[in-house]
Amino acid sequence: MCGLFGIVGQGICKEDVSIFRDLMIFNAVRGVDATGFVSGKAEKTSKVWKANHRVVKKVADPIYFLQTLEKNEEDALDNVFHDFKLGHTRWRTTGENSAAAAQPFLKDNVIGTHNGTVHFDYNGFNSDSDRLYSMISDIGIKATVLQMKEQDGYALVFFDKTTGMINILRNSKKALWFTYHPTRQVLYYSTEIGMLRAALDRRGIKYNECYYPETNWSYTINTQNLKDHGK
Repeated sequence: MCGLFGIVGQGICKEDVSIFRDLMIFNAVRGVDATGFVSGKAEKTSKVWKANHRVVKKVADPIYFLQTLEKNEEDALDNVFHDFKLGHTRWRTTGENSAAAAQPFLKDNVIGTHNGTVHFDYNGFNSDSDRLYSMISDIGIKATVLQMKEQDGYALVFFDKTTGMINILRNSKKALWFTYHPTRQVLYYSTEIGMLRAALDRRGIKYNECYYPETNWSYTINTQNLKDHGK
């Protein structure tokens, strides 16, 4: 059991960073072994997408994590010029308990987070999730999902460096909820709908509806235009 949470879109402002911090603390109930986030901006150079990102992850519960951020780490968290912040709280189920095993995972083609357990051989990797993201980076999400077993559970949120898109997907064994700001270009998400609603209500955000992604569909989100999305 782990917690996923984040904000995506060019409309991110200081209020949204506060919501992200609140979601991080709320998700402590889903994992206190490690905490991490990636903050970045999708930028295209020639035919290559770059995330222009900063990954921060530590063996710490969310509150201690926030209390002990160094200045450059806090600057990355508070950067409102970035158009995505993907967060994770870890409840260790496989692998070691170390900063390397904490999430997000940074791979050649993806940066991402995972909630669930997959029965891949993770020999040589820090955890099953670490192996999972190596596979997604190497062979793509569709080919990776096709190799999963019936008992495997996953909710995934990741930045795809090959497309410049945020991908959101889950299967029937794992939850994930998202919604949009009514006027600004911002998407909010969290593993549990109660946490998402509490974070938005606490900051007075008037949202219309929370969405539950269809199972086994990969939703692609354009960080520069939230109306440009597909599955």
